[in-house]
Amino acid sequence: MWFYRPQASKPTLCNHKVGLGFDPSSGKYKVVQAYTLYSNNGKMTRFEIISLGESSWRELSAPQGMLDLAVLGVVFWNGALYWKMIDGIDIEIVEFNLSDEKFHAITFPENFSHFQPQAPLQLMDSGGFLTIVERSSGQIKLWRLMRNKIGEDASVSLQQTYDTHVNWGNAVYYEIIGDSTHNSYLLKVGFRNSQCERCEHLTQFFPQKRQYSHLDIPSLPDRFYTVCFKPSLVSPIAASLRSN
Repeated sequence: MWFYRPQASKPTLCNHKVGLGFDPSSGKYKVVQAYTLYSNNGKMTRFEIISLGESSWRELSAPQGMLDLAVLGVVFWNGALYWKMIDGIDIEIVEFNLSDEKFHAITFPENFSHFQPQAPLQLMDSGGFLTIVERSSGQIKLWRLMRNKIGEDASVSLQQTYDTHVNWGNAVYYEIIGDSTHNSYLLKVGFRNSQCERCEHLTQFFPQKRQYSHLDIPSLPDRFYTVCFKPSLVSPIAASLRSN
């Protein structure tokens, strides 16, 4: 009698996102990566961290409820990494404190329902505030996210609305990378060529002037992933010496 045991397929890695931040309590720069593994047993999201001076990644212990979520984006702000995650059509925001290396879910007031399901939301450090960017076909809305204590509901207030003067869609799309001191925003703009391949480039958007300025960067690949990080003005060398 023979028994056939099929070989387990190799897990597939998807939704790989990387966040860079500075831990003021230890004076170390830290990198956290998140990715989703798909296998015969289903899917699971993992988080790993490495600090300046370390030689290997450490797996982080995330709450069980987060392991079933897909990671869509991350931003560093005020000593923590903020992850945008999705569960079906529901958007969730999770804070990862770089000092104690713990996760905290951010909850919104029950009466807050401005964000539509599957709305293309982004997280951004804008003017020193944690900001939710809501993108629609022809508008950009900037919402300021504030919370006094861990565990409390977050307060959200609309700060700015811009007309993009472009009808965005599946053929031409964009995402905001960050803002600057010149009343402009850096965008990653993409489109599909005649072979239906995605091509992307960087563009500066001046909402007050209603202008776009293409940034010609030599050797920039047709498709790329961006990590937005505002420097803490702490030298990596000085941080390394301090940690030793």
